[in-house]
Amino acid sequence: MSDTLSPRSSSYSSTASSHCHHHHHEPQEQPNTEDAHNESFHQPPTTTTSTGRPAHHSIQLQHLTVQLQEPHPNVRVSMSNLQLSNTSKNPIPEGRYTATAKNPTSEPTSKKSMKFPLFYRGVRRQIFVVNTCCGLVELNCLKLSCLIGMILTVVGLVVLAGFSISTFVVASQRNSETLIAVGQVYSYFEQANTLILRTIYQTALESNLSNDAGTNYKYSDIMKEYMSISKQLLDLMEAIVKSLGGKDMEIKFKYTQNAANAWDSLNSHLYLMLTFGQVNESVSRLQSSEYGNVKKNFQDGVTDLVNYVRGIEKGKDANLVVTTVIQLIVIVVSVLLLSPLIVMIFTYAINTDSKNTEKFRKANELMILDTIENPTTRNLFKLHCEQEDNLHNYYILEKIQHFKSLAEKCLEMESKKMSSVSAEQFAKFENEKFEVAFEIYALLEGDEDTPVAVPENLISNAKDVLDAYNLKQIEFLPFHMFSNIEKELCTIMLDCHHRFKHSLVNQKEMKLDKMKISELLNKNHADVF
Repeated sequence: MSDTLSPRSSSYSSTASSHCHHHHHEPQEQPNTEDAHNESFHQPPTTTTSTGRPAHHSIQLQHLTVQLQEPHPNVRVSMSNLQLSNTSKNPIPEGRYTATAKNPTSEPTSKKSMKFPLFYRGVRRQIFVVNTCCGLVELNCLKLSCLIGMILTVVGLVVLAGFSISTFVVASQRNSETLIAVGQVYSYFEQANTLILRTIYQTALESNLSNDAGTNYKYSDIMKEYMSISKQLLDLMEAIVKSLGGKDMEIKFKYTQNAANAWDSLNSHLYLMLTFGQVNESVSRLQSSEYGNVKKNFQDGVTDLVNYVRGIEKGKDANLVVTTVIQLIVIVVSVLLLSPLIVMIFTYAINTDSKNTEKFRKANELMILDTIENPTTRNLFKLHCEQEDNLHNYYILEKIQHFKSLAEKCLEMESKKMSSVSAEQFAKFENEKFEVAFEIYALLEGDEDTPVAVPENLISNAKDVLDAYNLKQIEFLPFHMFSNIEKELCTIMLDCHHRFKHSLVNQKEMKLDKMKISELLNKNHADVF
């Protein structure tokens, strides 16, 4: 198979070289008029080509991409939207195919202007220079956006930390214990008041009252119980006032303590009156307005104390709500500002990585294709592929290069309007292209011994194109028919080609070492004689 493909590769190289020279100078001669976009051919209705297809059918070439690669003369003609029809104003001789590309001088400018939107290109080119202690720092819009996002993040975290600390301080200073203590004061007050009322009115109902020792002992026990409760109440009141904050609170609630002391004194006097048998006097004193006013003053003071503590707690609750709302606002603003920036940076990183990967893949693809096209390295690479059991992929790539050379030859005949080429000759080239394409498809199918690691969908697409051409549904095989398969094979053979290049470098180094050794030996031999 290599003997068969070698002459075709040589002819392909010469063809590409001639077409490369033509491609550089031809666009200056093509007209810029509207007629140059669509030129046509004219044939009688009954005229057919050698392939049996009518020559008057319209032929449209879509996206036949051609690139010029240096330093090797592999040319891929770029012809887009070229239409051949029988409606030309200037018919040409029978059996001729002709097509003229659009004005090539306007295409690079239009593609360049449409590559990025105007505002996007302006943003990309904007550079900000900042003079710092470490030197000049150049920032584009993306880097400046990242810096602003980082600053906003730090500021947001600092604000959240400040509010979190304030929330902790407010929460740690809550007066829950004070409210519990006030509730205990109410409990002690009710106990003492109940004990006083029960003792006095129960004694008043007794018909016989004696002042013996037993009775004195009975009232003395009740007196001890009351004194214990009143002492706890007064101590708790003093602790509550001190816990509210120093001298100001002591002055503000001094009347409450005074009312508590006065109420305790009256209760103690009532017990003494009962001890000495003054039951009616004690009842009168208990029902007097003086006792009621003292008792009411004490109850009002305790109520004011509870309201004051509740007001402080409500203020702290309001502060906690405000700090929580501010924290939520800071979080929401940070998310709204940083989320687009994060998405933009992430998207830019992915696109950059994809572009770099695509550039790397294209560079490796061109290196492999250049190796195959170069006569000095083609056979060496073929031997290397044979050593690594990768010869089948090499044959496919070589066949694809042969197919592309034939396709370029057909496009060259179209673009140059070669008068010496007849429709039969053009059809002959198309048939040869079909044969080579069918051989490529057969190699892609492979067998158990030589499997091909190419996706099935790419092979199916190539088969569909071959079937369409065989059924006369299309007039010619497109130039880019095997482009995706070529890319896949170049990716598969990337490691193999890398090892091949490394082996060439090692061989060159070994040759240089041998040359140096031979020179030293010759020099020593000359010194001896």
